[in-house]
Amino acid sequence: MPIDSRLGVTALGATDLPEGVPVLTIMGNSLAALHGHGTRATGTVKAIYGTRSSLMTLTPDRAALTYGLSGNIAWTNRNATWHAFNGNITTGVQAAAFMAGMLGVQGTAALSNLAQTVPDAAGVAFVPARRGLGASWRDDLATGRITGMTHGTNPALLTCTTLTRSATRSPM
Repeated sequence: MPIDSRLGVTALGATDLPEGVPVLTIMGNSLAALHGHGTRATGTVKAIYGTRSSLMTLTPDRAALTYGLSGNIAWTNRNATWHAFNGNITTGVQAAAFMAGMLGVQGTAALSNLAQTVPDAAGVAFVPARRGLGASWRDDLATGRITGMTHGTNPALLTCTTLTRSATRSPM
């Protein structure tokens, strides 16, 4: 049903809303967030944070998907049907809290301060796959990894790669 349709009105006592309030549409959680935050342009990306995180972008046409992305109908209105690509992130910002705990740093603010003491991660990469990998390398059995370590690797480099990876995987 198009989102600009009128489904009905609220009934007396059915909700905390008064009787007669128009119900115009029903949308799922992530798609409602995509629409509700004003995402209307193809290629604009919306980050959605919840139990899992996801990145969604609109596309005006249905397209064949690769790289572990999923596709669905975002919404239909009287003029068009909009499709969305959805990339699920199984571990996003939570990776920073995980690394803070591993290093004995008190919270993500302290982790950020430590990361700012080095100019970059010096080739160290942290893949937080603690619950598998989402898009674009979908693998529910994947495990996390830290790579690129040398004798020069220190906690600051690990925090730098954690915050960089988290920001890359969960922008906005």
